[in-house]
Amino acid sequence: ETTHKEFITAIRATGNNNIVMVDGHLWGQDSGGYDAANVQEWRSAILSNGAAVLNSDPRKNVVFSNHYYEQWEAGNANRIVDYIDRIATKGLCLVVGEYGSETAQNAAGAATAPGRLSGLTTNVLTAVNQRKVGRIVWAWDCGDSWDLVNYTDPGISYAPSGGGWQINRTDGTKPTNLSWMGEQVWADNRLVASQPATTNLVANSGFESGQLGSWSSWNSAAPLSVVTGMASAGTYSLRVVGNSGGQISLTGFTPGKTYTLSAAGRLFSSDGSTLYCTITGNGISQSIPFTTNSYATKQLTFTAPADLNWLQIQTWKTSGAIGYLDDISVR
Repeated sequence: ETTHKEFITAIRATGNNNIVMVDGHLWGQDSGGYDAANVQEWRSAILSNGAAVLNSDPRKNVVFSNHYYEQWEAGNANRIVDYIDRIATKGLCLVVGEYGSETAQNAAGAATAPGRLSGLTTNVLTAVNQRKVGRIVWAWDCGDSWDLVNYTDPGISYAPSGGGWQINRTDGTKPTNLSWMGEQVWADNRLVASQPATTNLVANSGFESGQLGSWSSWNSAAPLSVVTGMASAGTYSLRVVGNSGGQISLTGFTPGKTYTLSAAGRLFSSDGSTLYCTITGNGISQSIPFTTNSYATKQLTFTAPADLNWLQIQTWKTSGAIGYLDDISVR
């Protein structure tokens, strides 16, 4: 932490306002162990010290990076998602600075698939696509066995190394000399973002009717209410007082389909309390937290379980300042 702060101070002293990228510890992997359990905060340099490093930069222009190799081999994509979500909750920006898997070879030196850490690669790509986190594959031409190209390709007449720069050119179709890892990167680079559904599953999402509509309150002594003067957009917003909450049931969803929950939220004053907007149903529960006294629009992506038969938006405000929600959508 101290060294990073010194470097940031030195960079800013030159007048440079560029992004500063800071790796996690332990070769950038930042997990602190080799087990399948979720990363403990005290073992992660980014989780435990990232906020202090960010706050040391007067430009607040710091991006953190972690690497995925053997310390992440145990566990599944959910372990990675948990790590990403906890970093996001702290208000930190994260990219995957390195990930990849070895290219296995047979006795003749020909590439076989998949090689070591291929399962981890699948988990990483699942997690980062779910959370929309940028990633950089290792490596373009690293001189080790993390190859993007099958370097026994007879079409290569010079001493090959498996570097990405050796991918054969085509008319846009997939090259024929990709290793298993190269094929994963090829597919990942060509993901087409799914278009949002044209229909918002949340009725009266901006509360512009001036009424609660289908929302119900959990605490009759402190019910949800629709108010003016605190909207993110338009005129009205949903008011949620401390130790209170409520819900609205959704219809028209498709089990197995991926959706995005989006909401704008704020507190009347930042007092350390939290306002939650949660998507929940049988087999699913994910929340967006709001902790500031100005509106922030946040999103999360979820896949409706195959056996989903009910789905709700729920909101809850911990004790403290009043919370406000607006422009809620599930598409």
